[in-house]
Amino acid sequence: MYNLFKRNSKINDQKKILIFDDQLSGHHLEYLHHLYTGAVQDKANNYIFALPEGFETKSELRWDKADNIRFHLFKDQPFSTNKIKRSFELSKFVKKIAQQYCVDEVFFVSLMSVLPAISFVLPRSIKISGIIYLIYLYRWKESNLKLKIEDSIKYLLMSNGKQFKTVFLLNDEIAPIYLNKKFKTKVFQYLPDPFLLLPTENLYNNLREKLHIPKENKIILHFGALAKRKGSLNILEAISLCNEKDLKNLTFIFAGKVDDEIKVDFYQIVNEIRGNVQINIFDEFCSYEFLASLCRLSDFLLIPYLMTSQSSGVIGYAAQFNKPVVVPGKGLIGKLVKKYKLGILLTDSSPAAIKSFICNINQYESMKIDNNYIKDRTIVRFNDIIFSRFYV
Repeated sequence: MYNLFKRNSKINDQKKILIFDDQLSGHHLEYLHHLYTGAVQDKANNYIFALPEGFETKSELRWDKADNIRFHLFKDQPFSTNKIKRSFELSKFVKKIAQQYCVDEVFFVSLMSVLPAISFVLPRSIKISGIIYLIYLYRWKESNLKLKIEDSIKYLLMSNGKQFKTVFLLNDEIAPIYLNKKFKTKVFQYLPDPFLLLPTENLYNNLREKLHIPKENKIILHFGALAKRKGSLNILEAISLCNEKDLKNLTFIFAGKVDDEIKVDFYQIVNEIRGNVQINIFDEFCSYEFLASLCRLSDFLLIPYLMTSQSSGVIGYAAQFNKPVVVPGKGLIGKLVKKYKLGILLTDSSPAAIKSFICNINQYESMKIDNNYIKDRTIVRFNDIIFSRFYV
């Protein structure tokens, strides 16, 4: 499967590669598992996965043992909440692990978390690669001077420092071409957002009946981490702006852990609007089977993210189940939904924009969705692109 893993070099060219992540939420654990499956098959190199303790119990994913892989598990660290200070603390933490195992390269599942400090902390002999999710090009016009300076410094470090081997930009084919030309480098490379098909063999039967949803109701689903940045509160505020007529024959489903930062406000608004509309809330880790069942049941997937400069795995699920996804019509996420004809574009992520969608929901009844988006965003391709760079 991984033809890119074949190499002609001698066995003494074998590398030690550290794969690091200090988070297990959201996509992090899935990406780590993709990388793990790639490392299992890459017998030519040795891998150290440095991860928080308890990672193996966080999901249903399997982590079979392999002779060329070992784990370095660590307790939660009290890193600073200041981004710059945190990058130095995190970089020093990674340096200790890298030197402990005498690694040749470090791969960061979230590279931006250690910038700009990693350039000054990690020994020059250790090469750096990693994934960037939020692409600053899409927010440049709205950014203040401080943020523009920070972005410029980080990208200058990545493009000019010989220590950086490959910087993978997630799900944007154009940005790497533009940035390589702008900074006169070859360090930036496109990386597809790997889509993991949700299982459809053991879906929950009669879910509409079990949730007491009337047959005539349209179902709007918002799932994943329920947080301020995901627009979760904005959805509730939009519902509160609607009148009884607007909400007739609608059901809203929220599935996923409610972030502690918004939990009080979230349930306060829910209690205020429950009498006007049907709302089902699953404030918990949801299994893949349950999420697949919800996607199949729903009519729309609503993700009014406040941060539009990055992609979302939800648009892949919209393509798999042929359900329209509702997103802000700007940034990378808006660009992808428009390009692949995956759904509905809001003017922005505000409660007013979401209310407008709710009030005009009937006009989208016959919308058809194209699933071409997921055809070339496979785990195999994701791993092929990343692991081929370990032989350069």
